[in-house]
Amino acid sequence: MVSPRQVVAAGTWHPLANLAPGGSIESLLLLTDGTVICGNSGTSWYKLTPNSSGSYINGTWSTIASMNYSRLYFGSQVLTNGEVFVVGAEYGSGSTNSEIYNPVANTWTKTTVQDEPYEDCITKMLPSGNVLVGPAWSQTSWIYNPTLDSWTQGGSPLGSQNETDWVTLPDGSIMGINLSSTNVERYIPSLNKWIKDAPAPVKLYVGGEMGAGHLLPNGKVFWIGGTTNTAIYTPSGTTNVGTWAAGPSIPNNLGAMDAASAMEFNGDIIMALNTSDELSGPTYFYEYDYTANTLTQISGPTNTTENIPCYLTTMLELPTGGILYANNSKQLYIYSPSGTAVSKGTPGISSVTLNSDGSYTLTGTNLCGISEGAKYGDDKQMDSNYPIVQLVNGSNKYFAKTFCWPPGKVQTGTTVLSTKFTLPAGLPSGTYSLYVIANGISSAAYSFTH
Repeated sequence: MVSPRQVVAAGTWHPLANLAPGGSIESLLLLTDGTVICGNSGTSWYKLTPNSSGSYINGTWSTIASMNYSRLYFGSQVLTNGEVFVVGAEYGSGSTNSEIYNPVANTWTKTTVQDEPYEDCITKMLPSGNVLVGPAWSQTSWIYNPTLDSWTQGGSPLGSQNETDWVTLPDGSIMGINLSSTNVERYIPSLNKWIKDAPAPVKLYVGGEMGAGHLLPNGKVFWIGGTTNTAIYTPSGTTNVGTWAAGPSIPNNLGAMDAASAMEFNGDIIMALNTSDELSGPTYFYEYDYTANTLTQISGPTNTTENIPCYLTTMLELPTGGILYANNSKQLYIYSPSGTAVSKGTPGISSVTLNSDGSYTLTGTNLCGISEGAKYGDDKQMDSNYPIVQLVNGSNKYFAKTFCWPPGKVQTGTTVLSTKFTLPAGLPSGTYSLYVIANGISSAAYSFTH
């Protein structure tokens, strides 16, 4: 049996064989057909397509349609129909508007304008399929409905959502830490309301910046400080407040002041860090082992460190289990974690049935993974808590396109969920091993005949 996992040396970095076209890469998003779209600080976007054996390292680049507005540091979400919603910008002409990319038509379409300055904005998918958006400069959150192309108010946060990261919890609520404070609040989608939670036990912001929060396999949240502090939050699972504990201190006076990080398939968190001067390098790389509650330094893609500030880093979790890494250049890398996949995160397939329109419905468990994948914070969202379907025949690997998956969910356990998918054009007839993948963790093979 051939696994979807890309077989490369564990615990090592691998440069992509081909340089990205155009300018340096700032943004990374995984589409539901297994391709990756990458943007620069202007309007240009490119697509990375894995080769026939499923390798992103040896994948090919193509240029796709340009956005209507230039955007650097903006909100983004992959929608349940496979399209991409982007909103706001800290820099560029897109700070007060949003648009949607259609991968099939290869077009960007302007959406209805909600007249807010969406600078440093953060976004999250809701169970309704709508997108929660937090503008930086007003104490209001908004909800975008992609079906109706309309906006409604999403409740008023109790404090500033500027510069915060949002973390979706297993109960469906969304937590954030208010700007330059230890105050914590959560958004409850069913109530359309923000509620106060227990404050963080240590200072995480420095100069208005901090790192990301990651939902761990054990259901707790690991927060990376812009200071040398980390903190661990345990959700209540209800509207009651959660509990906190200080995490391990980050060594060598390092912190994450706007920096890439990602959960690996083994449950560890890889993170980029630098000193208290966020505009200076070098960038260091560490892994957090949640079972041992320890931080360990690892090498970077070319050396022990990278001679850039960590705010220029971006990561993305791939279906192969690798972590795609961009450092504001044309050369991208993939980090291959070591260890074994978290068993709690393994998806399961119950059935695959053909629909009258030629699509298929897959039912199973853990289809949305156990985390949101890669993070950055307010400036970039690379959420990928949705199912990816891959078909394997011999050495050939093909990605289907998934849609109508359950949004806004993580760590769903034994709850049976479903997603639809369509086969790639020109797929040869035959019997395949079909896998569903979430967070780089694959199901067992399911026999599928086309």
